[in-house]
Parts: sequence; C-alpha cells; structure tokens
Amino acid sequence: MTIVSCDEKPAIQAIATTAPDLPPKPGVHATFARDHEYKRHGTLSLLAGIDLLTGKVHALVKDRHRSREFIEFLRLVDAAYPPNTAIKLILDNHSAHISRETRTWLATRPVGRFELTFTPKHGSWLNPIEGFFSKFARQSCAISGWPQSTNSRSASWLASTTSIAILSFIPQSYKLADAA
Repeated sequence: MTIVSCDEKPAIQAIATTAPDLPPKPGVHATFARDHEYKRHGTLSLLAGIDLLTGKVHALVKDRHRSREFIEFLRLVDAAYPPNTAIKLILDNHSAHISRETRTWLATRPVGRFELTFTPKHGSWLNPIEGFFSKFARQSCAISGWPQSTNSRSASWLASTTSIAILSFIPQSYKLADAA
C-alpha cells in the first residue's frame, strides 16, 4: 500500500520576458537583472502528488485541470507502482476528482487499486500536498531561465517550454519537513 497526497495548482502564469536578462554589474546590480516587462501567454495547471511513504513526487503540467487531465494524472500514478499495490489518494472535493468520467475510469481499475479519501469541505489545507505547493510558490519566483518571447514563437511553444521549466524545478523526492 502507498498513500499519495495530491491536488492541483491552477493559474500558473505562462509568461515570457520581452528583453534579454542583463549580466551582473559591480555597483549597479549584483545578480542578473530582468526587465519588469513581460508578455502573458495564458495559464497552466500543475497536478501533483507526493507519496507520503517515500517522498516521491508525481507531477504533470497541463493547460487545464478538468476530469481528463486528472485521469491522465491518475494514469501516471497508476504506472508508477506495481499492479498489486493499493494506492490511497488524499484529495479535495474538486469536481474533476468526483466526476462521472473519473469514477468510470476508476471502475476499470482492479478492485482495491485506488481508494480515495477526501478532505473536509473548506479543509483542503489538511492535505500535506499544500505545503509542497506553498514552497513551490515561494521558490518559483526565483526560477531563472523562463522562456523569452519572440514574434516567431507561438503561445503553444511558450506554454510547452514553461511546462518544462516548471517540471525541471520540481524535485524528484520531497520530505514533508521541507515545507517549513
């Protein structure tokens, strides 16, 4: 058996810089400087789960977070464990978690493969994944290397590149003590 705390972090901005970063200059700025101007290309959603027994992080970045994206996340979790392992999920009551589409997909899995435990309404803060998202939000502001926008690149290219940047920032393993 394994226990996976999971949730979504919606509305991560896919933004691009409009000018190259400036290298450090003694007496002017000690680190790379970035222009405050940016171009917005919509938002992305991070679907993530932490195995509470091993600390393994499961993550998926999508442009939305509907039932089909949640089912894709469940497939990712399903593939990460041997077929005879029971997977207990801790999650909130988001509509994608309780939808007919999700219930139908879960019904195709072997009996006992997935067990869902829902946090109380207005109690999603009880889910341990929230500490991970809090740390992600604090540290993601410091991510360098966000893609730079040019007229020849499409918004879908930027969203894809931003997804890669988000996933490269997420650790493979996470300890709940790291949330502090």
